[in-house]
Amino acid sequence: MNFDDLKKDWQADKNEDQDLSINLSKKREASTAIDLIRKYMRQEFWVNLILTVVFLGLFGFFIYAENLKIFTILVLSIYILATTMIWIHYYSQYWKFYHKTYHLEFNSLENLLWFSYEMKLNMMSYRSTTFHSMIIGFGGAMIYTGLERGDHYTLRLNDLLNGTTAVDIGPIIFFAIYFGLLLFAAYAFGRLVIRRYEKQIRRIDQSIAYLKEFEE
Repeated sequence: MNFDDLKKDWQADKNEDQDLSINLSKKREASTAIDLIRKYMRQEFWVNLILTVVFLGLFGFFIYAENLKIFTILVLSIYILATTMIWIHYYSQYWKFYHKTYHLEFNSLENLLWFSYEMKLNMMSYRSTTFHSMIIGFGGAMIYTGLERGDHYTLRLNDLLNGTTAVDIGPIIFFAIYFGLLLFAAYAFGRLVIRRYEKQIRRIDQSIAYLKEFEE
């Protein structure tokens, strides 16, 4: 074997070592991103649990302070229960996925692809759950208005139709602003949650793209 052949073999070994080093680096980068996502998932769970407890406490205080009719309390409780069941279903899938990630080794392309796919499904489920919760919440507010304030607004409407009173748009404006702020807060919180995950998923997808090319 001449010197040129030795040089080519040495260069080939060197390139192979470099590829293996980059391969390991990409896998470590993906594993780091997965660790961060699991950290975010734990934080999100506890924050939402605390917010849920606070909300239920405020709901109980609201019932006490407003002295609501029994039927109104029953209907609102059904709405609260429906929303709670939606989130329980979401978080049951959420925790199954979370715990499963600790039983897998993310040093293979197959497992990284699985994780990326499941996280994207999780984010879609989060958006859907938030949207349906908002719809149910709006329905609950309308039910409350109809059951507890219906007589008042019926009288106001009759007076308006009879021309005995002017249009009072104050409550309408207040309700529109309140509901708009509620939607904005839900959207902003959702975007904050999703953006943290999206950043790490992009890192994982970049590693996946490299590993696919490397294995080919």
